[in-house]
Amino acid sequence: MDVSAISGTAVMMLATQTKENISVSLMKMANDQQQQVATMIAQGAQGVPSQSDFSFSIYA
Repeated sequence: MDVSAISGTAVMMLATQTKENISVSLMKMANDQQQQVATMIAQGAQGVPSQSDFSFSIYA
């Protein structure tokens, strides 16, 4: 192999690694956002009264 072939292969490998790193970073960001939404939903659910707090009669 000549030097240009080796350097070309190295550049392609570096580009592939960079794309993989970006993909992993995007997946981590999406995971963080999903965790934030889940936390917000859980906090909102804590403020909702349970069904046992309500009573009503079906008799008129």
